[in-house]
Amino acid sequence: MPSAERERYDVIVAGAGHNGLVAAAYVAAAGLRVLLLEDRDVVGGNAVSEEFVPGYRFDAGASGHTFIQSTPILKNDELGLLAHGLRYEFPDPIQVVMLPDGSLLPVHVDVAATARNIAKISPADADAYRRMEDEAFGLMAVAGKMERGIMGEVDVSPAIRRKLSRRAWDVIAQRFTDPRIQSWLCKEASLVLVPPDQPWTARFVFGGYVTRHTPNVSWGTPIGGSGALTDALRDAFERSGGTVKVAHRVTRVLVEGGAARGVECADGTVFVADKAVISSMHIKHLVGMTPSELWPADAREAVDDLVTGPSLGVTYIAATEAPRYRGIDGTELASMAALIPGTLEESLGWGTRILLKKPALTKGTLFTHAGTVLDPSRAVPGGHTIKCVSFQPYELDGGAQCWDSLRDDLEQFHLSTLRKHAPNITPATIVGTHTRTPLDLERVNLHNVGGSAHGGEQLDSQLWDRRPAPGWADHRMPIRGLYQTGATTHPGGGIAGVSGRNAALVLLADLGVETGSRSPVAAGHSR
Repeated sequence: MPSAERERYDVIVAGAGHNGLVAAAYVAAAGLRVLLLEDRDVVGGNAVSEEFVPGYRFDAGASGHTFIQSTPILKNDELGLLAHGLRYEFPDPIQVVMLPDGSLLPVHVDVAATARNIAKISPADADAYRRMEDEAFGLMAVAGKMERGIMGEVDVSPAIRRKLSRRAWDVIAQRFTDPRIQSWLCKEASLVLVPPDQPWTARFVFGGYVTRHTPNVSWGTPIGGSGALTDALRDAFERSGGTVKVAHRVTRVLVEGGAARGVECADGTVFVADKAVISSMHIKHLVGMTPSELWPADAREAVDDLVTGPSLGVTYIAATEAPRYRGIDGTELASMAALIPGTLEESLGWGTRILLKKPALTKGTLFTHAGTVLDPSRAVPGGHTIKCVSFQPYELDGGAQCWDSLRDDLEQFHLSTLRKHAPNITPATIVGTHTRTPLDLERVNLHNVGGSAHGGEQLDSQLWDRRPAPGWADHRMPIRGLYQTGATTHPGGGIAGVSGRNAALVLLADLGVETGSRSPVAAGHSR
């Protein structure tokens, strides 16, 4: 591969989602020459902020930066993100829940305060909620280590494994009796886009409990929008000498002698990597960008079989007021986050509807996020941003392309459901809207295969040492010098940065790079 006239780097990172940015920042901080390539004209992947309406800055994808709060990335500020201006705020109440009968349930960081609110609806369930505290915090102390590990390989007792591997619904039904409370907890357990009737979803019931009731963790909100995190990561990367090139779509990983030696972009540009290539592209795309014969048959089969998981429909609303959620008793409350779980049948059975290719266009569950309630800087003075999110199938009976004719129906479903519970959001208070269907989400970001941002559903067959394929979960791919990070690797989707950090540590160990004073991992902070 002649390369005299081509740009050369030690490491090339393909894809600038937040995990790609994290990996690039750690490798650059270790003193290597790193190039980061991104398909779009902005870095951040699904953790970006966009002005769908002029003057209103929306979280296009993820909004809650919860799990990353407990990682060394922020806890120890290893990359200097906080030292250089990244700032988080944490709401309380964390959220308001609009129960199926119209009751309003504020959820606070304090367990006792939340239980008192539950008691107004179901005293028995309030007692059950209090009793979960010790068990949830004990279990998640272990589960957190499983999620932060490179493959989640933590030796746990059979009793803990049994409790975490149960279905969310089994845990909820065993402890709570009121269908309204059950519906809320089913919706909570589903926020990671996994139906509550799947094995291993019990950990989301306990995990949700812990994140709700841990100060300075739940709904960590970056001031300026979700893109503030990825902008800060880019700054950290460039401070360490890294190079970013946007509008460069990687289409091929160049392989010589069985090793990754560079990448080729859609415009024919070639970049040479002397030491390694890190991909944060979807694993289904990556396999097709490399010689197929270099992948073991079982790995190729596992990638082919990977279930992409549920997708979403999203409506972004610019308004002159924040939603004021109204309960049946007339109580009103503005909240950054709100859950509208629907009936127990809807919050428990939404996964079946997805499998049957049936969109939710008249009723269903909804999540709303009004970032300006906590962070007014996201909009013009007096303005508010509102995001409505629903679980939707990517595939429809007539094919995914049918979404193009259903976009308006999806938006009207979101607006009507929001107005039912926040009647102050009227045509008079709405400045503008923008809606993305599951097909739109895939179009705007190639990583969102099947409209899913989570890199594959959290099925037992796709967890830990089986993600993205059995035997290939340690970020090292079958091609020497090729590494994978991002949501298709452990621990999956969401804003955590764990995959990016772990991939960087694996690569640096393979290269024998000393973690001396230049290393943020060794120093505990950025240089």
